[in-house]
Amino acid sequence: MDAEATVDIFDGQIFLSGKVYATYFPGLSTVMLLPRAGHFFIMPVQSSAAGGLLIKVINKDGDRLVDAVDIFRNFEIETAEKISCPVVWRSEEAALMIKHYWPQLDRESVI
Repeated sequence: MDAEATVDIFDGQIFLSGKVYATYFPGLSTVMLLPRAGHFFIMPVQSSAAGGLLIKVINKDGDRLVDAVDIFRNFEIETAEKISCPVVWRSEEAALMIKHYWPQLDRESVI
């Protein structure tokens, strides 16, 4: 992607632009949201039968939404105010890293 890619997080939901979706998750219907070292990683799930969070189409532009309310609540992360977070693909984790630090995710028991 030319410009730095971002996702928006608001009200427990992660919003992916159509461009971010097409670049990192083309054709997929589910992802996993994994905490590691203070960050969340969005990991593609190749088969929806394997479980995960559903990627929902929200408009004709192909923008998507991942409902992660329970995950944010589980880690006591407040998402009432919208935040835009840069993302970067991390080959080591085979996942899209949300480049926002949450101290709640930095506990050893999370990993």
